[in-house]
Amino acid sequence: MLVLHLWGMPESDNYLERNLELLGACITLAADAGMVLAVETIPCDLADPLTNVRRAIARDERTQVALDTEFLAYHGQLEGVLAADWLWQSERVSHVHIKDYDGQMTDADQHRRYLHPGEGKIDFVAFFAGLARRGFAGNISLEATAIGPALMVDLPRLQSGLGNLRKLVAQAREALKPAAE
Repeated sequence: MLVLHLWGMPESDNYLERNLELLGACITLAADAGMVLAVETIPCDLADPLTNVRRAIARDERTQVALDTEFLAYHGQLEGVLAADWLWQSERVSHVHIKDYDGQMTDADQHRRYLHPGEGKIDFVAFFAGLARRGFAGNISLEATAIGPALMVDLPRLQSGLGNLRKLVAQAREALKPAAE
């Protein structure tokens, strides 16, 4: 899996049309290397992630999508992504980056931060249940830092984040079970 930021900071999606011109070549290059290329739903200035991904799909029908929960929440599109029938056709969503969101992507010093599930406000049980209802069969990845103040890997934080992720997925599965009669 190769995740592509088809637009990015600082210009954001100001030059999306120019980048769309090369999308087909990027997809072919990845395929020739035995990989699947997925366009990630990253933040935008001019439009929003779903609008831009839809433009990519319109440009090249082979476009796969990598959802990013933090960035979709930032744009208020977490529910919309699950409701977008066009997005779920042909198993187009092939990957999901899991990060929580609490209204801020940076700390007080403007350093980028990555929140583990449960550290923000995203309802991951509802999100995972929505993925299951959509028949999502791709991979998810916990996209979160685990570097502590001493600049060492914070294994307990990483273990906690992964454990919490497992619990949320299990809760979503449980929520999808039919009620006992």
